[in-house]
Amino acid sequence: MKVDGLGCEPHFRGVTFTLHAGEVVGLGGMRGAGKSEVGEVLAGLRPAASGSLSLRGKELPLSGAPNERIRQGIAYVPQERHRDGVMLDLSVAWNLTLAALPRRFSRGGVLRRRQEMAAVAKTMDELRVRAPSTGSAIRSLSGGNQQKIVLGKWLLGDLRILVMDNPTRGVDAGAKHEIYALIRGLTERGVSIVVITDDLLELIGLSDRILIFNDGDVVQTLDASPSDKPTEQALVQQMV
Repeated sequence: MKVDGLGCEPHFRGVTFTLHAGEVVGLGGMRGAGKSEVGEVLAGLRPAASGSLSLRGKELPLSGAPNERIRQGIAYVPQERHRDGVMLDLSVAWNLTLAALPRRFSRGGVLRRRQEMAAVAKTMDELRVRAPSTGSAIRSLSGGNQQKIVLGKWLLGDLRILVMDNPTRGVDAGAKHEIYALIRGLTERGVSIVVITDDLLELIGLSDRILIFNDGDVVQTLDASPSDKPTEQALVQQMV
């Protein structure tokens, strides 16, 4: 993905970076600095006013088109899980497969239930989701298992780019490390990831490059390769 001069006043302006296959680009900054709004624009949830956005050389609309983004393989994990990421009174199975139903689990408007449930069982096993059953309401699961479902639903489609906003907020340490392992596994498959987080250690540990936001501007781009990780102090200096 190529982002060139992307702007959405008053939230951010002039954001430019390139996202390569299998790379993690981190967006850091104080809350309200504009980083979360960049993620919403990339996912088509918020229109941009200026700049351009392209995927593999194909121009993407800036007007806000989440369905088009999903068809292009761009998925989004929101920071507010209960409000935007799951449907609490629906089952684990429905929350996992709903985004992929039209493309993978239906034919001629008829739901292919056997294929759907086989995919649900496989995904829950791969992600180590702990739930009483696939029919359990997702509100009965722990926060970590709910977050695994939020991530897992995008694994059932043609995922190319995953935009994640505070992906481990409100989960315990064990689930956090499992989510990190999932992210590493996705990059090994060539999936590109944009991670937006307020957790500095998470930002440093996951990212290959870090863009620091201050009051809507990208004030610094830092290398965060395994051999050259920045310190928390270096990030904070740029953020403030």
